[in-house]
Amino acid sequence: MTFTFFPYVQYGDTVKVSYNGGDVQTLHHGMLQYFSDYEVNNIVPFSAVKEHLNDENSGVKVFPNPAHADIQVSWEHAFSKLSIFDTDGKKLIVKVYPAPVNTARLSVNLTPGIYFIKLENKERSGMKKILIK
Repeated sequence: MTFTFFPYVQYGDTVKVSYNGGDVQTLHHGMLQYFSDYEVNNIVPFSAVKEHLNDENSGVKVFPNPAHADIQVSWEHAFSKLSIFDTDGKKLIVKVYPAPVNTARLSVNLTPGIYFIKLENKERSGMKKILIK
């Protein structure tokens, strides 16, 4: 079985996989009739997957970058949620907008370092690496 999760599963999240029956066979023709709920803990740190994020093609723009505290974020797709993560995948800031926006300004009180901004709507998400000085 292959699973795709949207939005992304974070480090430390638990994913519960269930099967409700049916005529499904495994690779070796075993039936899944005795399959019970199975929980999987995500132990892959965000730093191990961030290299696979192509922030040049996401369309997310951050100005200025590098920044000190005030930033402006824009995206070609209207977004309703903005999250900022550190390099370990810890979610530091979450802002939910009551109506989707294409541009947002915010002040961040973060220690100098590298962070990731994730913008989301119901259909997609985009991410951009930022540097706070």
